[in-house]
Amino acid sequence: MTEPLPTVPPQPLTCADAPAPSTSSMWRDLISAYAASATKIGSWVVVSAGLFRHDMGDYAVFALVRATIGLLNYTSLGLAPAMIQQLAQALARIRSQPPQQVIPLSDDQTRVLDYAGPPPPLPTRQAAAAIYSNACLAALLTAIVGIGLTIAYSHSFALLHRVPFRMTEQIGQIVMAMGLGTVLRLVSDVHGAVLQSHQQIARDNAILSLADLAWVALCVTPFSFTAGGAAYAYLASSGLLLAARWRAARDCMSILPEARYINWRSLRELLAFGVLVSCAQLADFLYAPTDFILINRFLGPLEVAVYAPAVQIDAAMLVPVAGLAAVLLPRGAAAHAQQQYATLRMYYVRGTLASAAILAIAALAVWGASPWIFKLWLGDSMPATRAILPLVLTHTVVGGSSAVGRSILLGMGKIKPFTVSVLVAGAGNVMLSYVFVRYTDLGLKGIVLGTIIGVTARCAIWTPWYVLRVLPRT
Repeated sequence: MTEPLPTVPPQPLTCADAPAPSTSSMWRDLISAYAASATKIGSWVVVSAGLFRHDMGDYAVFALVRATIGLLNYTSLGLAPAMIQQLAQALARIRSQPPQQVIPLSDDQTRVLDYAGPPPPLPTRQAAAAIYSNACLAALLTAIVGIGLTIAYSHSFALLHRVPFRMTEQIGQIVMAMGLGTVLRLVSDVHGAVLQSHQQIARDNAILSLADLAWVALCVTPFSFTAGGAAYAYLASSGLLLAARWRAARDCMSILPEARYINWRSLRELLAFGVLVSCAQLADFLYAPTDFILINRFLGPLEVAVYAPAVQIDAAMLVPVAGLAAVLLPRGAAAHAQQQYATLRMYYVRGTLASAAILAIAALAVWGASPWIFKLWLGDSMPATRAILPLVLTHTVVGGSSAVGRSILLGMGKIKPFTVSVLVAGAGNVMLSYVFVRYTDLGLKGIVLGTIIGVTARCAIWTPWYVLRVLPRT
């Protein structure tokens, strides 16, 4: 009877072959995500306060640059979610590989090149390396586009916007520093996606938090709380973020990006997925920005001032659920790739219910404390804003609770139906808001009502139906 073929001795466990995500680290990932969000918001609060106290003109210019340069985020083409989804599939295939069998050599056989080292990477490992390599190439191409747009914007900023005369000479440098810093952060998202897909979520969030803390520290020394100093500090902290994420990704991946892994098919798949993610993100302009235009056109600029504080509260309330959704994207992608459908269903149901509960409690608290909030914040109790606030908080709760559904669908690769649903709902919001404000006497309530209908149709009806429909029972 012949003896069974021996297997290759087990290799040391690497990050690339790490086990599937476990519930034991969920709280660690959530805490790190909320810490990263808090650090991001806190760094801007500290820097803006320093600029405001130093010179209101510096603060105004820096805020304008930061707000407008943020459009560069769309040049990233959603590469990070695309990488997370595809890497999850590749890593699941690596984990499911059976041990490699070898044929033993007899004593009289010659061992050729016994010193040559380990065999070349297996096809599944090459697939993961190809995804990483092609994503790095795509990030490089989008970075070139972003740098070109930054250069053009820096030369035309003073023509497009009103700038204090004393800052006309340095405004181009401020825009360049902020633009390049934004581009570096977008490029670092590719390496961050490697960490997240390998379930190193807390590590990635820690790096993000340290980069934001570095921005604040650099504003104090060696730079100063001026618009130029804050911009250069942002650029420096972005460079540190890119270097730290790249180093962490290098430690995580056993194969680094190489030109030989460039595959145009893989590159097209990444870009196709990412472009659809960007289209879904662009649908955000079909909500508050379009509502501002309709309000200004049909109700007047004073009504814009009434509506704006409610929208800012809406955006602030979404921060808690954003952290949960960010953690469930890589975890959901990994669970789907390993066909752990019960786990994926648990993520969706519990995550959605938790998001709805968090937002509902926060909405009630904000509504009850709104007179004091507005008085402390704006120096006025804002009765007109408080009149529409319950309606705004309604679509905040409904829309925010669907953030987990978005993460689950992206992790499953269901980007096309998700993007179509977002664009259809956004277009519906524009049409309904226009009809209500143009042909009824509802005023601002008509604007918000249009948003409630569109958000409810997509987030409370379509998303649960579709997610549970495409999730297998077993």
